[in-house]
Amino acid sequence: MRVVLLEDDQVLCDQLFHDGPILVGAEAAMHVHLPDMALPLQVAKMVAAHTGQWMIELADAQIQATINGRVVGERCPIYNGDVLEIGRFRLKIAVDGGFDLGVKGRSSLEELARIKEFPLPPGSEVRRPQEPLSLAPEQVLRNTQFTAELLRLGDIETLMRRALDALVESLNAGTAWYGLRRRPTGELGSMECIVDGVLTGQEPQGLASLEFRCLERSQSILIARKKSMNQQSALAVPLEAKRGCFGLLYVEAKADERRFQMASLDQMMAIATVVALRLEELLLAGDNAVPPNLADEEIELAMQVPPAEKAAANILAEQEVAALSCTKADSDSPIAIAAAAAPSQLSQIRCVQLLLNTKRVPRWSGYEVGIHFQPGRAAGGDIYDAMTMPNGLASLLLANAHSAREQSAVALAEARSAFRVGGLHGDPPHTLLKELGWLAEDLDGGPILAAANVLLNPKTGAFQFAIAGPLALAVIGANRQARKLTASIPTRLGGSKTSDVPRSAERLRKGETLVLLSPGCEAMQDSTGAVLGQERLIEVLAKVAGNPPSDMFDDLTAELAGFFKQSGPKDDICLVVLRRT
Repeated sequence: MRVVLLEDDQVLCDQLFHDGPILVGAEAAMHVHLPDMALPLQVAKMVAAHTGQWMIELADAQIQATINGRVVGERCPIYNGDVLEIGRFRLKIAVDGGFDLGVKGRSSLEELARIKEFPLPPGSEVRRPQEPLSLAPEQVLRNTQFTAELLRLGDIETLMRRALDALVESLNAGTAWYGLRRRPTGELGSMECIVDGVLTGQEPQGLASLEFRCLERSQSILIARKKSMNQQSALAVPLEAKRGCFGLLYVEAKADERRFQMASLDQMMAIATVVALRLEELLLAGDNAVPPNLADEEIELAMQVPPAEKAAANILAEQEVAALSCTKADSDSPIAIAAAAAPSQLSQIRCVQLLLNTKRVPRWSGYEVGIHFQPGRAAGGDIYDAMTMPNGLASLLLANAHSAREQSAVALAEARSAFRVGGLHGDPPHTLLKELGWLAEDLDGGPILAAANVLLNPKTGAFQFAIAGPLALAVIGANRQARKLTASIPTRLGGSKTSDVPRSAERLRKGETLVLLSPGCEAMQDSTGAVLGQERLIEVLAKVAGNPPSDMFDDLTAELAGFFKQSGPKDDICLVVLRRT
């Protein structure tokens, strides 16, 4: 059966299944993944009866779905050419695996042009996935032991390092390289290479052709040695798992070694299969399994000079010195004790921020991201984070705690933890804020926590959001006109158990910029004591929008130079910018 998943006439995936059951739902592990957290984790199951007739079974009688416009019962037959609609998604189905679904694909001429565009070196040999492998008994035994070893590895970085070591050992290779991507589509992100036992940033020769051949055409390649072209014998194999191809492995022979043989390619394909299956398990387990060096998935934060971490550390040190000086001056004075306690408590918040504020944010294709954070001289309480959820959605968090400082530090730590765990569970923004409200209420500090969460589908720009407290969220259009999005809850969380948070949705169109602002931004003052204010800040942001985030921050500080003092703001300021290009 062939299933093509569409959203707003955009193809999200095109999959061919040889047997069932085929699971459909919002959970990332589903065979057909619907990236909408408003839908159940499992929506439906498609199975083939003993007669060969395919059937669809809804996971719950309350689920609304139609086939060709007719409401689906709990169990209905599926026929060739049927269109199943679930929410905003359409699934076009070809029971016989045919390709006449009205979905535009590449013609044979276009495909031929692509093949010519990415040629293989002369003398290369190709093995396709359906061809049988030939392994010696000792290789089968070695692979069995290797499989058992990989099952004990719990993170991707360790897994891939071990895979490179295994390739070097078993094939006596001089160079071993891998390239990974988070999902079975898109560009490679994480890359790592070992040359003669040393980690390097080297990439394989002709990487673009290898990506096309291995990732798009699932080919495994043996490249012949050509001294005249300074070309070593090499092997390239896709990391093909159940849900698709998650990257490729590449090895190159040592300069003084003979060329690889087809038996070497079979051996590497066997290793790649084991690695790919374990890799898929770890990727589906969640973002915590993703290594920290995903070059294509991550970008350094765009920070205002001086860098936030250095400035925060300097302020922390100054506050500790002030506390010590005050305590030495009159250790028995209640005023001195209170004055000494305040900087020390603020330093607790700084420690939490330095530990938890993410140093890198994910990169989403078609978007530019930037975060400007500047610690306050006398007050603090901002924390930010960003992650790609297991279902591929982008999630942003900005939170601010304002209470007795020990409680603020705890509230910030809880907010970041709830964001990460909720992301792995697929919690939408209104659910996350409800959870944060319950956590904040248990601190007995009154209304303490302001928070904003944005959950965006990078493919369509559609996003859900929820805001509590004095944080600002605005969308700046391509025409530089700003529209401010209304807070779900106007007050901070923590005064009482949060029973209900409204669900809000918007769409970020091409050329538009989304900005999140912490309370300290609008509270900045110039030398005369004039307060910047939210309206003026958003007005200036709209004026400088349309540029990459780092340029926006430069232009903003230039426009508002009187407010961005050299000595720093009184309270923390944090701006999160997401621009759709």
